[in-house]
Amino acid sequence: MLDRGSCGVMFRASDLLRPALLAWVAACWLASCGGSEMAADNVNLRLVSVSAKITYADANPDPENNVVAARVSVSGPDMSDVSSEFDFSLDAFQIPEYMLGMRRQFSAEFLGPADPLKNDERPVVSRGRSVPIDVTERQTRIRSQIFVSPVNSFSSVVGMDDISGEPVISYPINANRVGASMTELDDGRILICGGAKVRGPAVTWYMPDDLFTLTSSCETYDPETGIFEEVPNRMTVKRAYHQAVKLGSPDNPDGRVVLIGGYTVPDGGAITVSHLVDIYDPRTGLFTSATSNEGQPGLYGGQGRALFTADLVNADKNLIVLFGGYSNVSAVGGTYDIIWVTEGSVMTIAHGQLYNKDDPAKGIVRYNHALARVWRYGSELTGGKEYEAYLLVGGENESGAIDTVEPYIITCAGVESCKLQRQDQLVVKIPGGGRSMPAVAYDVAHNFLFIVGGFGATGGKNPTDSVDVFRVPEAGFREREYLSLGIDLGGMSIAEMADGRFLLAGGWNGTAPVDTVKILSPDGPVIFNGLEVVSPDVKSDVPAMDAARVGHSMITDQTGRVLIFGGVDNDRDSHAPLMYNPR
Repeated sequence: MLDRGSCGVMFRASDLLRPALLAWVAACWLASCGGSEMAADNVNLRLVSVSAKITYADANPDPENNVVAARVSVSGPDMSDVSSEFDFSLDAFQIPEYMLGMRRQFSAEFLGPADPLKNDERPVVSRGRSVPIDVTERQTRIRSQIFVSPVNSFSSVVGMDDISGEPVISYPINANRVGASMTELDDGRILICGGAKVRGPAVTWYMPDDLFTLTSSCETYDPETGIFEEVPNRMTVKRAYHQAVKLGSPDNPDGRVVLIGGYTVPDGGAITVSHLVDIYDPRTGLFTSATSNEGQPGLYGGQGRALFTADLVNADKNLIVLFGGYSNVSAVGGTYDIIWVTEGSVMTIAHGQLYNKDDPAKGIVRYNHALARVWRYGSELTGGKEYEAYLLVGGENESGAIDTVEPYIITCAGVESCKLQRQDQLVVKIPGGGRSMPAVAYDVAHNFLFIVGGFGATGGKNPTDSVDVFRVPEAGFREREYLSLGIDLGGMSIAEMADGRFLLAGGWNGTAPVDTVKILSPDGPVIFNGLEVVSPDVKSDVPAMDAARVGHSMITDQTGRVLIFGGVDNDRDSHAPLMYNPR
């Protein structure tokens, strides 16, 4: 049973702290004021206003510019959202009464003047949200902060200095990474592992000859404090273009991260594909080198993979599926494996071939493909029967770009009965031909899979502007149903945002990296015959990044902002991380 919570007060600061470089910040406090069933000062939230580094259409970077009101909100499971609005000239803002409970999120929105053309609605100028906070009677005091920045803008990453307690620009331990993994841990921190630098004369950014200075280091980013922190221990090998999969489910509170394969380099040796697997335990901070069925380190048979895809196929049983890849054993790139992760081992329990029309017993090698897990696959073809499936999209090999979407029905109740059923009769061609390094966006609400951009040839050549719409219940595409990016691109990074839209950033235009940013909105809206209608659309009213990037990583954190990390520009240099605050 949830107890009735209390109100609070947000105090505005009169002085602005202006650190050097990229941002200014202003701090104030959002403090609990007590109540009949909550101790006084139970929650203290510091508001930190952060100026934008880049805005769209030269919007003002000041988060408090032209602000006339503030809206303070509280949301969470098993409660109705509550909010209150206040005149921004006041010295204090009251937090609305809310229910005690788990994963409460506090939001602050700064509002502009009422718009008479929109029923006097006040536009949101700036926004910030706390990480989820458990608020119970037994807690004595909770301290945290909310970073507030202009909506639809990029800012530097700002954090709270450990010594002074004041906001500062937050820098990672090692920003110079391509092919790094980013994984959200159970406590909300982002684990960033591995990566490499790109050689100056490199033609691409992902093949072994392109790379040097691989790293075994990891660091975490904490969205609550905004601080990057080095993980004291390292992976047992250096890695780049590997896969990282977090274990666990509501019924299986595991939380470990499995780091699989990728490129590696022995001391003094040449870059090669790794079969080794590390298991990271956030509770101890230690990495364990996992062994295979044979008792040897890594994946069964020493079969490594890089540029592959992976997913937690059964979260309750710690079962992971691996698809394709660039391998030290070439045929492995035409297969999938299901591995079972135990305390210190990775046991291969199922193995199969990928699609090959000419020789079904020998899968076609593919890497730089995309993977999506979908629901109700083919339901309109099976009389309403609903299947869960993996869709393997595009990719490339030495022969060129691959032009298929291949379905694999998932039947995985447990370790003894976990397998994939390849559906050769339902393999379809991607409109327009082969597609390497596409981005994919799965819109669960409408059950669409968007296949975004990609290359029609190997080596990052022949990029496309096409966004094709795969209708999951129909197991295929409709004729002439596609969107346009407005620019030919492949190798973009993609992150789903809290509102169901997808942020697309960076990539390669066939000759160089780009700073382009787009938003794929499944619900539009778009204007059709003068009317606003709900339809998928690619939005371009987004600011560009501060520099071109390719090979970077992106993830949406628990505050709803998108962290963009690593990658390289046309000079093969890396830039500081960026934080995107959605509209």
